[in-house]
Parts: sequence; structure tokens; C-alpha cells
Amino acid sequence: MKLLPSIRRELTLLSRSIYFYSEIAVAVICLVVLLFVMPEHFDARATEYAFIDLPREQAEAMEEALFADAGPAEGVTLKNRGHEIPARLYTTDMKYVYVVDNRASLSALCEDTGHIGTLLHEPGADPAYEYFLQGNETARYKEYVTLLLSSDFNELLDAADKQEVRALEENPRKLADRQSVLPLMLSVNCVLMGILVTAGYIVEDKKTKVIKALRVTPSRMGVYLTAKMSAVTLTSLAVGLIITAPVMGGGANYFLLCLIIVCGSFFTVSIGALLASFFEDIGKAFTAVFAILVVLMIPGILSMIAGLNAPWVKVIPSYYIVESVKESLLDRDAGYVLLCCAGLAAGGLILMPLSARRYKAAGIGVGG
Repeated sequence: MKLLPSIRRELTLLSRSIYFYSEIAVAVICLVVLLFVMPEHFDARATEYAFIDLPREQAEAMEEALFADAGPAEGVTLKNRGHEIPARLYTTDMKYVYVVDNRASLSALCEDTGHIGTLLHEPGADPAYEYFLQGNETARYKEYVTLLLSSDFNELLDAADKQEVRALEENPRKLADRQSVLPLMLSVNCVLMGILVTAGYIVEDKKTKVIKALRVTPSRMGVYLTAKMSAVTLTSLAVGLIITAPVMGGGANYFLLCLIIVCGSFFTVSIGALLASFFEDIGKAFTAVFAILVVLMIPGILSMIAGLNAPWVKVIPSYYIVESVKESLLDRDAGYVLLCCAGLAAGGLILMPLSARRYKAAGIGVGG
């Protein structure tokens, strides 16, 4: 059996299977969420509550001084425990601050919403602050608050302004908040799901005895596996472009993106083909597949946690898929992407012959 006709045949068969429609449905759902549900930029500003426990004139003067850079206050009404609480909202680049008029309201709001509150209760040049914390703050945050309380705030601001800051990268390009989800979505839906689709596809052939027919045809197992894997890889590539193009527009390096999706898919579908050789039952096969998927999804999930860079994650191959997708979307460090693609392709080339030998050893098809 020739390879190209086999690939066309497998693409036709795959397009009629539930795996194909499931992958397309997930891609459409992801695209709808990205374009119509998820904002282009998240509002990461924190919410805080404050109460200035001073005589009215002093409180107004202190409030005006504290929020001089925030602009005019917006009168709002907060609802808490069935009561309406009048407050003044100050919006800064870092947070939303609601100033209330009594301690009881401050305490109730902090307790019920989980946000931090600040109480200023002594006038003069050295005002005293009392913080309403939630108990889950880190030790670093508590040390930071203690430093603020025990130091002259103006001196701290002056020292911060004088601190020399050197940029490691001039004008670094960043993904928008909506786009920053793409590395995880593409890695999981277009690459890692290849394991599930390939394993399910081949186990279904084994269940329906289709794969047994290879024993009485001139087909070789290598051609069969290559055709199956190519069909899944091409489908993953199409799904990846469906998700990426509307979100990124012309901002991505699509050559590198297509290359990493193809190489990453080749590696993962090779894993799926190898796993399928051990199972005759779809349920048992999926149990093993999901166990592998959970491990491979860890780097993608951890990549969404800002500031987390655990060295052990780099031993998981999917880490390099996620990072390469990110570099492709940002159109930078092509050398890193090409190196990762070479490594993934090499891994697939090692696993694929192992799969063919496994099927031959099990008496399925003709070795090749």
C-alpha cells in the first residue's frame, strides 16, 4: 500500500469519526471563549477597604492627601449582610480602594469578601495603621507590611525612585492576556490530545478487526502507523490554525508554529500508537492514556502561574512544546524552537519503530 493514498484514506475515515468532531468542537469552543468571553486584558488590580478613624475635618484632609494621585472619588454603595454601606471609591493603577465611615463596616467587608482592610487611627506626622488581614498572606507580604509601618513612607518612595533598574531585554514583546492562554490551549488541544485520538483510533481498529486485515494484504505496519499518525497530525495542525489565526492575526510566526505543532504531534501520536499496542479494550487504553496526559499537562498548567519556574518541570517533554509554542507566537528565538522540534521529532522516530515491533510481536499486521 502506498503511503499518500493511505494518508488520504485515513483522513477520510478520521473525518467521519467521533474523535475528529470532538476535536473540532473543542477548538470552536476555545475560539469562542477567547474571542467573546475572555477580555483582551485582565484587570489585575486588587481591592482594598479603608477607614480613617479621625475627626471629620482631619479625616477628610488625610483622605485627600492619601489619594491625591487617584483623582476624584466616586460615591458608591456596597451591600453587605443585608445592609447598604456608603463608600468612596478611589481607583489607582494598582488597586481599587473603598473608603468607609466606620470600623464595623470595614471589619464586616474584610471578613465577608476576603479582601484586605486598612485602619488609620492616629493623627499627626506619624499616623498609626492597623491592617485587617485574612490569615493566608505569605511571610514576605507580612514583612513588607511591617516595613511600611515601621518606616517613613516618603523616605521609602524616595529610595524606590532612586533605585537603579536595568532591563534585561529592551522593549520586550509580551502576549496580551487573551493571547497568553494560547500556549496552553494549543499544547493540550492540538498536540497532547494526539495521544488520545491515536490510541482510540487504533484500539477501535483492533476491536473491529480492521487491523487484522493487514496480515492478508500487501500493507506493512509501518505504512499503516504512518498513515494513522499523519492523519491525526494534519488534523491537529488545522485545528491549531483555526484557534490561533483569529486571536493572533499576523503577529505570530506561523512557520515556527506549524513546525512545532507537527513535530510535537508526531511525538505524542507516537506515544499514543505505542500505548494502543498494549490494549484490546478502549476503556483500559483510555485509563493509561489519561494517566500519561495528566503528567504531560503539568508544564502547561504551571506556565499559567506567574513567577513559577520549577526546574523539575523541564524533565517533562511537553515543557518544550509549551515554551516553543510561546516563542512562536511571540516570533522570537527561532533557534530554540528548531532545537525543540528536532528533539521531539527524534523522540517520535524512536517510538514509532517500537510500536511497529510491538504489533508484529502481537501477530497484528505485517512488520515493516
